[in-house]
Amino acid sequence: MAGIPHPINRYLLALAVLLAGPLLFAVLLFSGIQDLTSGLVQVQAPGSANLSLSEAGLYTIFYEQQGVADGRDRQEEEEIPDLEIMLTSSSTGLQIPVYPASGTTSYSLGGRFGRSMMEFMIYQPGDYLLQSSRRDGQSGPRVILAVGQGMGGDIMRLVLEGLLLFVGSAVLAIVIIVKAHGDRRKRLLELAEEDRLLRRRSPPV
Repeated sequence: MAGIPHPINRYLLALAVLLAGPLLFAVLLFSGIQDLTSGLVQVQAPGSANLSLSEAGLYTIFYEQQGVADGRDRQEEEEIPDLEIMLTSSSTGLQIPVYPASGTTSYSLGGRFGRSMMEFMIYQPGDYLLQSSRRDGQSGPRVILAVGQGMGGDIMRLVLEGLLLFVGSAVLAIVIIVKAHGDRRKRLLELAEEDRLLRRRSPPV
């Protein structure tokens, strides 16, 4: 019947919207991982390093490993070393308290695996000196520490944004399909009513 809208174009639109969700999530995940890893400052321990911290607030020190080395899963094998860590403000010379992390945060990003071990709070942005040594006094191999702010919250935000993209694209696709069916049904009713009126007005043969 002429004049009845066919929903195929809207079905294709709904499919495109549905597929766009995972695609956008992949782009968001890739860019988010880059931002998260770039925000972590790596330092070697035992040793000392200068940190330029641009924001006040709570910072976490992570014990970081490369995900796989020599065919072994280092995430399972390596223990967090017993390190003594000191933080000193370069401008005032005051020592900043460094204490065990209040919660457990871990990440596996771009081949880097980290676990939270210590935390510290600064109230003024600036330059700080981070010094670390082994409590047992032995030299031992050097390890990698990563210092960052809001890592746990950033990971949670990234996951929530991804879920919103998935759910949002699915809901929008459903809305498009339902709207297409509704418009088609409405047009069918309109055409049926028009046909009924024409039949009533037409004189009998």
